[in-house]
Amino acid sequence: MLLLASAVLLAGSFGCAEHCPSPEVAWPVSPPVQNGSEPRASALLAGALSAYEARSTYRDQGTIVSTIRTRDDRGVRIEYFDTLFVRGVGLRFRFYNERRELTYAVWSFGPTTKLWFLGTPSTTTLPLALAGVTGVTHGVAPIIPKILLGERSFHSFPPRLAGIEASCGRCEILTWQDRRGSHESVTLDEDLNLFRRFESHDVLRHAGDGGPASDVYVIYEPLPEMGNRASLIEELSVEPW
Repeated sequence: MLLLASAVLLAGSFGCAEHCPSPEVAWPVSPPVQNGSEPRASALLAGALSAYEARSTYRDQGTIVSTIRTRDDRGVRIEYFDTLFVRGVGLRFRFYNERRELTYAVWSFGPTTKLWFLGTPSTTTLPLALAGVTGVTHGVAPIIPKILLGERSFHSFPPRLAGIEASCGRCEILTWQDRRGSHESVTLDEDLNLFRRFESHDVLRHAGDGGPASDVYVIYEPLPEMGNRASLIEELSVEPW
């Protein structure tokens, strides 16, 4: 089920801690792929990436659901984020824990880039700041900021089509799969050239019998929004902590 399916228009500032819903959690099933669909899937992905790289402004909010399953246990963690971007001006990315408390923030405005972590801001570079949040979300949290900045952080081999997500109009599912049973998928709104959902399911095999020692399943769902460039710049000019 696509939980965050439609773009909305919000006036004024917002915080993900106030607006992001908690999604339902389900265990993944690798989507069936369409053989021979690589050319169309690659073209769709390239078109969307080019559209993001051309955007003058962007903002979103959403949820990250991480499920870690071992042979004996299973844990679920739900976290929240929001993104604000104005090309040529700066970027803000905020990350919240399950209690909707700010735990990590990246803020870049003009020549200044700062990273805020657990109450302490520090001056850094944008690549280093985004790299810091990568590890705490199994690599998915900075996907949209990196795409906006022109870093195409997907696999070197082409995706394949894996069906349509009917609940958001014309949304195609693109997937990368390997022999271990791991897969990564993106749900792409073909009409708007927007990414609606990212999934990452990493299976770590047990050395003895080849069964899964642990699974890490992450859902990243941005809810894109629209905004006025001048008001976004004004909001972006304020340190977000």
